[in-house]
Amino acid sequence: MTNCRVLVTSRSAHVSIHAIEGAEVRVSNGELHEVDGEFEITTASKAVTVTVPIGADVVVGVGSGRVECIGRLGSVSVTSASGTVEVEHCSEVDVRSASGRVTVNQCDGMCRSRLKSGTFSVGAAGAVEASTISGRIEIGQTSRADVNAVSGRITIQAGEQPELVAHSVSGTIQITVPHGVNPATRITSRHGSTTCGYESGNDGSIEVSTTSGTISLTQRQ
Repeated sequence: MTNCRVLVTSRSAHVSIHAIEGAEVRVSNGELHEVDGEFEITTASKAVTVTVPIGADVVVGVGSGRVECIGRLGSVSVTSASGTVEVEHCSEVDVRSASGRVTVNQCDGMCRSRLKSGTFSVGAAGAVEASTISGRIEIGQTSRADVNAVSGRITIQAGEQPELVAHSVSGTIQITVPHGVNPATRITSRHGSTTCGYESGNDGSIEVSTTSGTISLTQRQ
């Protein structure tokens, strides 16, 4: 199935989406309708399981509950008031939630998240755009990122030739770069403490700023 797009809407439920090679769109504990080539699934407060073909685009809107995406998907968009969101593998992702935990294991392209509170954790992504007020942003591997936190914690493991921007008001920013990589680095802090374990060079760029938080930049051994 080519260019498959699936929309799932639920007030409160556990939404589980499974991407399987050659599968057709199927659902348990929900109503399935095909409208103008898109598949629309609605459910009230039951746990719903949706099977889609590999590479399908998925849009999920849920009031509260858990959303899990298993297998390799295309574009993933999730809007949730609260709960847990887990994405195994996708081409791009956009998650917006008031509170909860968002985990993305692998995103080939842009990985976006906006949280008021909670934790946003990324294993590996082509690029990351994320913001939180009082939560944590944890990025395992990326070369491009633009992240913001008010009082949360930001940790990034940068790749080769990083292009990173990180801002925090009163939180902590920790960034590591590969051994021997020396990005052009700009650090701005009004009242916080800052450390940089390498000399500024020409291997990409890193810009970090905080008002009263802590900044630590190091090379991985």
